[in-house]
Amino acid sequence: MKKEVPKYDHWTYIAFVVLNLAVFGPAVWIIYMTHNRLGSNVWVTLAFGTIILAKLATKRLEDRIIEERDITDLVLENDD
Repeated sequence: MKKEVPKYDHWTYIAFVVLNLAVFGPAVWIIYMTHNRLGSNVWVTLAFGTIILAKLATKRLEDRIIEERDITDLVLENDD
């Protein structure tokens, strides 16, 4: 019988939160501090750029976790 491996453990969710805070926190602060001096187009560009960077970083982390999960599945199958 194949053992079920959870998709993510609680440390992975904590890593996602920390990653998103690390990317969004400074970006939101910069946007807030400069939005009065910059035009709205710059504000929108900064916001979308930040979102794209966070999504790319999260996707890369998810791919790495899936790769490690596949290795774990292979090890568990060989243990049977």
